[in-house]
Amino acid sequence: MELTATQWSAVYNVLSFGLISMLATTVYTLVSTNRVLPKYRNALVLSSMVTFIAGYHYIRIFDSFHSASMVEGAVGKVVTAGHPDAFNEGYRYV
Repeated sequence: MELTATQWSAVYNVLSFGLISMLATTVYTLVSTNRVLPKYRNALVLSSMVTFIAGYHYIRIFDSFHSASMVEGAVGKVVTAGHPDAFNEGYRYV
């Protein structure tokens, strides 16, 4: 699949935003644990675990996308790294 430089930047920014959102949510739910009633604390810890795992998957997807392609030069040509299957699609359905 060919991407324009604008499309590549959009994907890059969405993955970056998703990554930081998941990691920030993990930190927020862990910090907020003491501010909720004791019966809800386990839910926040579980939510932290889920968002941490999602953040890890976003890191893997982001790294795979970044290593498989890049924008080159002032013209903004998208260059893929070697093999067309360089992007790992294994995390696509997670």
